[in-house]
Amino acid sequence: MESRQLTRRDALKTIGNTSAALLTVSVSARSLGLSAFAQIPEKIVLGTIPILPSIASYIGEVDFFKEEGLTVEVTRFNNFAPTAGNLLVGEFGVAPSIIGLTRGLPLYVPFLTAYSTPTHPVERIMVMQNSPIKTLDDLKAKKLAFLGPGTVPDMFLGALPKRTKIRKEDIDLVPMPAPNMPDALAQGLVEAIFAIPPADRVAEQKYKARTVANATELVPYAGLGTFALRRDFAEANPEAAKKLLRACIRFNRWIDDNPADARRSRGQEPRASPGSCYGGAHTVVSAQWAAGDAQYVASL
Repeated sequence: MESRQLTRRDALKTIGNTSAALLTVSVSARSLGLSAFAQIPEKIVLGTIPILPSIASYIGEVDFFKEEGLTVEVTRFNNFAPTAGNLLVGEFGVAPSIIGLTRGLPLYVPFLTAYSTPTHPVERIMVMQNSPIKTLDDLKAKKLAFLGPGTVPDMFLGALPKRTKIRKEDIDLVPMPAPNMPDALAQGLVEAIFAIPPADRVAEQKYKARTVANATELVPYAGLGTFALRRDFAEANPEAAKKLLRACIRFNRWIDDNPADARRSRGQEPRASPGSCYGGAHTVVSAQWAAGDAQYVASL
């Protein structure tokens, strides 16, 4: 597997207008030009951002994509929101998946890849030790860094009126790539961050940042990521689609069954145990699916 590091200003600019992906996968142009009889694309380009709730973060000790016979190339971005036209198959946030479905994107969305619970939170809102911010209500008129509009943190902030005396509109929200948040907080560019692992751990260990609230205090139980395929891609590449889904399911089960190995594979701290935030064998079928869609997944 090849891996290369990229930072693209244009990709970052799209976050306000498109779905924010945890993991996006696209097929190379050459692969798209293959005949209808070619079931497996020559190469699948797998773009990812450096956060823990993404399957690509655990490629290392195991590689179920490779075991399924897929050639995958990983491309990393600081933060990447794919345009709807470029998204063929991928793992991305629940909020963007809902937005995509409501806008009529032709997607198969068979299962959750990650979720959080009160006993196993993932994201958290953090400030510096000497910050006057003590509660969520104190965020009013303060600068809060978050992944951007249409993301899972953005969805969580929508629950503020149910849990606090403020609304999302009362906060000065600053879209920002997750890796930039710890430094921005320490430099005073923002007064709080809505951090996702491992950015939260970096802020805590490098700058002694403290937690104001876990995201589960806003939404106790939430799906964080989904794995979706565009219908046209799945229909044109049925074998590849099945192999991608099987690989993702195997990754989730491996993470649940081998938390120590998964943590070592990702260099992950005990607080954000992989098995705690991944759905593993738990399967959720979207209510927007037709019966034929469910039968397609059942055939895997």
